[in-house]
Amino acid sequence: MAKIFECLGYQVKVTPGSNDFGRDLILVKQGETTIVECKHHIGNIGRPVVQKLHSATDTHPTAYRAILVSTSGFTPGAREYVDLLHKQGKIDIELWDFKKLVSIAQSVNISLLSKARGHHTAMVMPARTQEQLQRTVTTQVMKLASHPRQLERELVLGDFQTKYVAGALITYRVDKRFSVSERSLYHAHELGTELVFDNATPAEKTYWIQGDFQREQSESFGVIPAIAELVDVVDRHLPTVQRQVARRLSKKVSYTGRNNRQYEKECVVSPQDVRASGVGVLTARQRGVFKIGPQKYVLHYADDRARVPLLTSTEGFRFGPEGLQRGDGSVCNDCASITSKRHSRRCQSCHRTLCPAHIWKLPRRFPLRWVGLCSDCYVNARCREEHLEPQGALRPVALHGVLALIPGLPFLLANRQWEAAALILGPATFLLGTWRLGLPMAVAYMVLLATNLFAFLFWRIRIAWHARNVRRLTTYTPAWTSESIR
Repeated sequence: MAKIFECLGYQVKVTPGSNDFGRDLILVKQGETTIVECKHHIGNIGRPVVQKLHSATDTHPTAYRAILVSTSGFTPGAREYVDLLHKQGKIDIELWDFKKLVSIAQSVNISLLSKARGHHTAMVMPARTQEQLQRTVTTQVMKLASHPRQLERELVLGDFQTKYVAGALITYRVDKRFSVSERSLYHAHELGTELVFDNATPAEKTYWIQGDFQREQSESFGVIPAIAELVDVVDRHLPTVQRQVARRLSKKVSYTGRNNRQYEKECVVSPQDVRASGVGVLTARQRGVFKIGPQKYVLHYADDRARVPLLTSTEGFRFGPEGLQRGDGSVCNDCASITSKRHSRRCQSCHRTLCPAHIWKLPRRFPLRWVGLCSDCYVNARCREEHLEPQGALRPVALHGVLALIPGLPFLLANRQWEAAALILGPATFLLGTWRLGLPMAVAYMVLLATNLFAFLFWRIRIAWHARNVRRLTTYTPAWTSESIR
């Protein structure tokens, strides 16, 4: 208390431990003297203590104001006596209960916990420091594949902020038997622990309840803002847990009476049957920022220094954070996007790491053999193939459709000379088949035409795909250029 009043701007004198005449502290500020009496009790402070402080202030030569500080609360009689003194205009006495004490202490960055209402100490899940979390993120990023850029030169770490979340660790016990006519029907027995928070996701609750809380004294907390909320959180959630446990353990039991008749009995567990106690807990949420080239990433963690932090949400990940979490992803060297293993791509010519949005497929003669290239390799002259440059006279689609009826012509126009024999073999087979073998050979010829049409369509798709890539590459500029680095 002396430290709190010093931070509030008072000159503080601490009286001896005994024979202090009911004055624990004597404060002086701007020529005004104030007497302080401190009571660290579990029960509420009654009127006799206030009367004693009134006497101790009245007998002091210069004091006309007093403060009674309690780690619990005050009875109605004590408050009525203070109101009476105010009306008479005599000694001005302020009553500080636990909530007001915590609030005032927090205003000067001092965190307090009291034994009042069962809150002996706080349970804290220690979090990583900013440097430790930055090292964790750096280790994860360095596992990503990146070619040709080196990530250790491109990674820029921002500040990592920590916010403590107030919760309650509630331990409960139920042991109640239900019987009828000296016959036991149901034994409601359970011993468990609940970890409750006001604003926590299910993933965070599951993560934190598996953590290792450490019991800490009040001086360990420093300037953690959430410490003032601990008492309210426990008081708010304790009755809720009791009601939930009582509702879950209540059940209807069927039994056979002595007269061989079936009966049903409601075995209702009341909240008063659930003995529960709670302690305030503090868990850490952390937010970190880092940049790779022009791309900014935001990470939100639920942290426990003894375990790997839980990544609860992210910002800036176009293809999800799985690649960063598992360490098997890659970084696109065109846009700096982090991709997972199933989304990562590589140029088949220069092995540049890319994302699905920046891989360029070079059409080949067979659908399953198209080559994935980067933009530089695609525009390179040696990457172009003659079968993608048909003769200009045959570009109209209608003319292609007519010429496709001639077996083998699309292959011939695509520089597949070994297919040219189909120009002669196809009509000869058709004429011979219809003259000697009839319908079966006509069907075979129709199958040949259908195959030829498919070859023609696939040829047109290759040409259109390549033409589209050429048009897009004329205006394409990678987002991750040398100028955008850092």
